[in-house]
Formats: sequence, C-alpha cells, structure tokens
Amino acid sequence: MRGVSRADLRGAKMIRSVFSNWFGLVVLAASSVLLTPVMIHHLGAVDYGVWVLATSVLDYYGLLDLGMRSAMFRYVALFRGGTRREEVDRTFSSALFLVIATSALICGISFAVAMIVPRFHALPGTSPRMLAWLLLLLGTSVAITFPTRMLATYISAHQRWDLYNAAGIANTLVRTRVIVLVLRFGYGMLMVAVATVLVAFLSLGLHILLLFIADPQAHASLPLVSIHRIRELFAFSLRSLLVSIGDYLRFYSDSAVIAAVLNVGLVTPFSVATRLIECFRSVVIAAGAPVLGSMTELDGGSRQQELREMLLRSTRFLALLSILGGVLLLVDGRALLRLWVGSDLLSAYPILALLAIGYTINLAQHPTLLVVIAKGQHGPLGWWTIAEGIANIVLSVIWGISHGLMGVALGTIVPMLVIKIIVQPWYALKATEMSAWEYLHKGLGRPLLVAVLFGLGAAKMSIGVETNLPLFFAMLTVQTIMFLACASLVGLTRLERQLLCDYGRRLGWSMSRTPAGNLQV
Repeated sequence: MRGVSRADLRGAKMIRSVFSNWFGLVVLAASSVLLTPVMIHHLGAVDYGVWVLATSVLDYYGLLDLGMRSAMFRYVALFRGGTRREEVDRTFSSALFLVIATSALICGISFAVAMIVPRFHALPGTSPRMLAWLLLLLGTSVAITFPTRMLATYISAHQRWDLYNAAGIANTLVRTRVIVLVLRFGYGMLMVAVATVLVAFLSLGLHILLLFIADPQAHASLPLVSIHRIRELFAFSLRSLLVSIGDYLRFYSDSAVIAAVLNVGLVTPFSVATRLIECFRSVVIAAGAPVLGSMTELDGGSRQQELREMLLRSTRFLALLSILGGVLLLVDGRALLRLWVGSDLLSAYPILALLAIGYTINLAQHPTLLVVIAKGQHGPLGWWTIAEGIANIVLSVIWGISHGLMGVALGTIVPMLVIKIIVQPWYALKATEMSAWEYLHKGLGRPLLVAVLFGLGAAKMSIGVETNLPLFFAMLTVQTIMFLACASLVGLTRLERQLLCDYGRRLGWSMSRTPAGNLQV
C-alpha cells in the first residue's frame, strides 16, 4: 500500500459505506415504488388503507427495542477497539437474550391485540376475523424481525456495512417478489401477511449466516449473559428510548388519526405522500451518518473549533441535499404521482407539497441534531421529541376534523418546525458556543441562495402532469444538472470545491492502487 495513508484508507472505507447505504436505500425506494401501486390496484383503496393502518399500529412494537440496538452497537465497537474478545461475546449474549425475550413478549401481545381490537374497532369492508388474523400475522412478523435487526446491528458494529446492506437488499427483493406473486395469483391481505412472515424467517436465517462471515469467532451462550452488562446497556439506551417514543408519535400516528376522525379510505393518499417523504428523509439522514462519528471524535479530542467548522460544513452540504430533494418534489410531484400511482391519487399532491416544504427545513437542520448527540448532551432531545409527537397528535385531530387531510399534515408540520427552527438550533448553538449569526451566515446562507435560484429555475422547467416516463426522467436529469451548477458556484466555498476535487482524485488513486482485500468494510 505504498503512498496510501491510513487516512486515505479510512476515507475510502467511509465513502464505500455511505454508497453502500445509499444503494440499499435505492433498492428499498424502488421496492416501495413498485409495491405501492401494485397493492393499491389488487387490494383496492379500502383494503390497502386497512393494511397501512394495521402496519402503522404494529410499528409501535418497535418501542420495545428500548434503544438496545444502539447500545449494543456502541459497546461491541468499544470492546472490539480494545481487543477484548470476551466482553464482545458477553455484550452480544446479553443483548441477544433480551431481544429473544422481547420477541416472545411481542408474540403474546400480538395474540391479545388480535383477540381484543376487532371486538371494539370494526373497519368498513373488513370482517373482525380477518382483522384479527392480519394483526396476529403481522405481529408475528415483527417478533421475528427483532432478533434479525439485532444480528444486523452486530454485523454493522464490525464495520461490515457491505454485509449489512447486502442482507437488507436481499430481504427487500425477496419480499417484493413474493408479495407481487401472491397478489397476481389473486390472493388478498391475509396471504400477503403470511408471505411476510415466511420472508421474515428467511431473512433471519440469512443474517445468522452473514454474522459468522463478519465475525467467525462470534459466540453467544446463556452463561455469558451478564446482569451488569444488561444494566450498562439499559443505562445507555434509556435516552435513545425517549427519542424513539417521540419519533413513533411523530411518524406513525397520522394513519390512526385519519382512520379515527375521517375515514380509512383517506389513509391511502396520505400514505402515498408520506412514502415519498420517507424516501427523501432516508437519503439525507444516510448522507449525514458518517458525520456523527467524526463529530464525536473531535469532541473527544477537545477540538471544539474543528467541531464548529464541521457543524457549519455539514450544514451546508446536508442543506443543499435537502433543497435538491424538496424542490424536485415540489415542482415535479404531480407528474411523479400520476406516473407512479395513477391520476386517481393526484389528490395526494397538496399533502406532498406541504410535507416537502416542512421536511426540507427539518433536514437542513439535521447537523444540529448530530452535534448535540456527539457531545453527549442529548438528554433534553428525547423530551422535546415526545412533546413534538404529542402536539402532532393533538393538532392533527383538531385540524383534521376541520380541514381534512391537509389539517392532519399541518398537525405534523407545525410542531416539527417549531422544534427544528427554534428549539433544536438554539440548544445546539449553546452546546457548541456558536453565535446564531455565524450559523446563519456561514452555515445556511449559501444554501438559502441556492434554494432561491434552483427553485425558480426548476419551476420554470417543470413539466405538466400529462407526461411520459422518458420525458420525466430527462427533465429530472436537466434539473439535477442545474442544481449541481448552482451548488458548485454558489453553495460551496472555493476551498470546499478544491477539497472535493482533490479528495476525489486521491480516492480514485487509492482504490486503484490498494488491494481489494484491504478496502473491505
């Protein structure tokens, strides 16, 4: 590896990990793009709304994770760095014991929910018996997913993001193919749920296989389960749990609110809009993932000035990425909806536009969230996330009754923007001892100018609803090129442009000269 520094190798590994994450997101997004119209077409708007409602309710089971995966990731990586093999196995055994117990609990809860909920909450067009089986099967799928996700976290803690994403991609492709086949053979919701359970078992088996590729010495046993280690895991995960509760209130309550105050058929257009927003959100968050580790290292080394510079730099980059996604959804959203799910669901566009504006602002502020976590000062984060989630539910109910789906969307956006524009930046700037003017001027100033220029240009080039797929992609390409020009000339500093060019050349040279085995992640 002559001429290749450790920093170059680390950079190459990080870049490969990021692109691996993005490739997994692309596959997941493509699956969602395919499955949504297929399921709506074969199940109908009402049954699809029931499916979305059932899955959104069962998503709350995720709270039973208690932040344990993030805690295990931290301790496994910590002990690997210290080459403390026994402590790695002790952590893995303790976490796995907890997650298996949680899966058993979920199976019991799913049976109780399946027996009780249909008796008190009937859905139009769906028999109580069918709803009970749907809740039971989907709950079983969630129970199987818990140990699968824990194994995936262990794999990623060994820096094998290639295996981590390969397993996720395989699961997505198999699940998509199986569901499409089930629907094309004329089966309904229950058989789709059965297929989901079978795919979950296959995914668990695949993760067990990849676990031993990532760590051939992996070992878990009951004698290695440690009460002391369980306490450490719980202590670390408690604050993550508060954040998870707030996120679940924020992201998974709207379908239940719509079904309660409006009707279950309206869950479908709202779900179509939120699926696009979730894809947008996932891309930006994946791009920011490597930033957290770098910020943590800088804070650990008491390099506060470099930490502030990274906050400003990452704000510029992620704000630019957020602007690209948000503007494209705004100007091309109608055409995208027609090509994706058909003209019957163009009513989802106003919801999509409102959510796109809100989440563009939200995601542009993502580095302020990362720096708070990196400095270990994220205690208040959980509480204000919970407050935001509760406000979301209350306002969505009130405004949903008076303004329909747009009221529900406003109930989501308004509390989120209060937190992201006022509370979160204020807290982050206080933690980093940075002035608001410096943050606005050096962090958000250039992206805001790009937003104006690119927004006006993309709007003038936007295409009508009645367009075909080749023309749609051609227009997206032209708009993306326009954005890259604006971002390069206005959004980035001269030093940043030079650094990107230099790093790209170094990375290309490094990967061409370094044996493939030395660049595994």
